[in-house]
Amino acid sequence: GGTLDKFIGDAVLVFFGDPETQGAQKDAIRCVSMAIEMQKAIQEMIAEWQLQGIAKRLSARMGVTTGYCTVGNFGSEDRMEYTIVGNSVNLASRLETNSKPGEILISQETATLVDGVFELEEVEAIQAKGFAHPVRAFRVLGPKSAEAAEPGIIDTTTGLSLKIDLDALSPEEREALVRKLNETISLFQKEDGKKS
Repeated sequence: GGTLDKFIGDAVLVFFGDPETQGAQKDAIRCVSMAIEMQKAIQEMIAEWQLQGIAKRLSARMGVTTGYCTVGNFGSEDRMEYTIVGNSVNLASRLETNSKPGEILISQETATLVDGVFELEEVEAIQAKGFAHPVRAFRVLGPKSAEAAEPGIIDTTTGLSLKIDLDALSPEEREALVRKLNETISLFQKEDGKKS
């Protein structure tokens, strides 16, 4: 997952791509997926609170962008902090500030990477502090499909959980996987033959 950088007041800064990256597109998809899951978890918490008679509502605004940043240990001998700095960090903050409660706004850079996976709606460009030109922004409406949110094969049934990330496999690994699946099928067929 992502790296939890810091808490700033009631805000949380999380980044993907360091210390490990799966490539810009996968990192962007993982980040937007995380934001959607966080919003879902908040809605579930609100529903639970309502059952307990708690009327106060909790909401979160989220901003996501993709770009180059500087990541590393900053500070002095007395106090070092592993953190991220750069223009993209500022843009994510501006997107969050301009989003509505319960909303996820992403930059054009991120939208380009995740457009095939998530339903997006362009909103009015924002006048972001520290940026000379208006910034294009997109609202995340949700995944286009369960499969699209996590590329690959996902199947779950009683006694079986299968998740294959096809993009992560080399041709040799795919061949090895096919052999292993065929062996498993043969094993099941032998077991079924014994039972009949």
